[in-house]
Amino acid sequence: MSGTVIVTVAGLFMWLNLLRMVPARVAASVQFLQPVFGIAAASLITMVSRNEVGNRARNGNVR
Repeated sequence: MSGTVIVTVAGLFMWLNLLRMVPARVAASVQFLQPVFGIAAASLITMVSRNEVGNRARNGNVR
């Protein structure tokens, strides 16, 4: 869940900054695609963090 929160907050800040630089029409089209990229990024963050936890558990059992 924390990966989703991080991606959502990052996406909001990116969109607000984009809104200052480009016309609202362009920013709105980018915002339309944000869920696609947000879901992919949150999934990647979750996958990486689970892999790190698994590696730590496996390495902790080896002496």
